[in-house]
Amino acid sequence: MLAGSQFRDRLLRQEAGSRLFEHVGERLSEGGSLKKRGVQRADSTPVLAAVRRLNQVEFLDDMLRAALKSLTEHAPEWLTGWVPPEWFERSGRRIEEWRLPQTSSKQQEVMEHIGQDGFRLLDERWKPHTSDELRALPEVSGVYKTWM
Repeated sequence: MLAGSQFRDRLLRQEAGSRLFEHVGERLSEGGSLKKRGVQRADSTPVLAAVRRLNQVEFLDDMLRAALKSLTEHAPEWLTGWVPPEWFERSGRRIEEWRLPQTSSKQQEVMEHIGQDGFRLLDERWKPHTSDELRALPEVSGVYKTWM
């Protein structure tokens, strides 16, 4: 399987980009998505909304992962004392490395799951057994500022 950049490089070397574009245009015309004449208009709002949602999911995941990584470095025993094991499975990979759900309702579920995990972290942050040093970690403070 070719990586995206290898595929693009091969298209450029073979000057196949325009042929590919023409082929896609023909297929869209056959399917009725493109008209032969006239002005083509497309509403970009759904596309922008989808990109915004994906950015939000990635941002929340990155914030939580950074806090967990920092806590793992500073107080691994404190963290493993309350973090459910599935957190380590979920946060072990960057969100870009796994396939995000395609539907907005499933993406919302992922965001809610990340949000619940973040609130659990914030709850633990204020318990008496948590040191002021851990509360003040920039990554943990970042979760607080983002979630609140």
